[in-house]
Amino acid sequence: MAFEEEWQRLREIGVHGYFEYAHASERWSKAVDGHFATVRVPDKYGVYLVRRVEDSEIIYVGRGGSIDSNGRFKEQAIPGRLKAPRRDRIRRCDIPANRWFLDLRAAEGALRIEYIILGKVPKSPALAEALLLQAFLDKHGILPRYNNVF
Repeated sequence: MAFEEEWQRLREIGVHGYFEYAHASERWSKAVDGHFATVRVPDKYGVYLVRRVEDSEIIYVGRGGSIDSNGRFKEQAIPGRLKAPRRDRIRRCDIPANRWFLDLRAAEGALRIEYIILGKVPKSPALAEALLLQAFLDKHGILPRYNNVF
C-alpha cells in the first residue's frame, strides 16, 4: 500500500491534526505544548510524521507510546516523544529535542508535524509506524531521511 494511502487509512480510525514549526525564535517544546494543550483527547498515543512545508516531503516518521503485556499504554505519548532527546547518528550522542528540531528547521525550512492519535483503537503505535515505514520503503527504497533504522 502506498504511504499516503496508509496514512489516510490510519487517519480514518484515529483523531488527527497538525501544527507547523516555522520560526527559529519559537522554542520547540513551547510549540509542542501549545498545540497539544488544545487537543482534547486524554490519551495521545499514536504516530506522527514530519514534512517539509515547502514541498510536503516526508522526512521523519515516528511514534509515541508502547503497549505493555496487559494491553495498557506505557511510556511517552506523542507530545512527550516529540520533546524527548534525539540520537545524533554522526556524533552518536543524544541531542535535546529543542536543538534537534531547531537544527532540522534550519536545514529543511518550515516543518509540518502531522499526527494520528490511535487512542483505544486496536492498533498499536509500533504497528502503525511499521506499516508507514514499510510503505515508504516500498515506494522509495530507502527510509525517510531522518529515520536512522527500521
